Amino acid sequence: GDFGEPNHVTYGTMLKACARLLPPGCSERSKWTKQIFEDCVSRGLVGDMVLGKLREAATNTEYKELMQGHSKRQLPDSWSCNVHEKSEYRRKVQNNNRRRAAV
Repeated sequence: GDFGEPNHVTYGTMLKACARLLPPGCSERSKWTKQIFEDCVSRGLVGDMVLGKLREAATNTEYKELMQGHSKRQLPDSWSCNVHEKSEYRRKVQNNNRRRAAV
């Protein structure tokens, strides 16, 4: 399209929208979460942000199914081969966690 190819941020943002806008347990939320994540996997764009938002959008059962037995730390290379994630998101999460720990 006119906006270029989607990247890991595109998919993370779409999953975030599912988590925020569709009520938990509704079939539309499950359908879109699955569709977005599977498309993301097929494009090799699964990064930390996507996995974080998948956690928010999917039920525990859906998350396990979509992860196909893989852990967050040991994903198939093909799932994340096109992620060029600057460490900004990771740093932000770590800083937030540190801040929470300090409170």
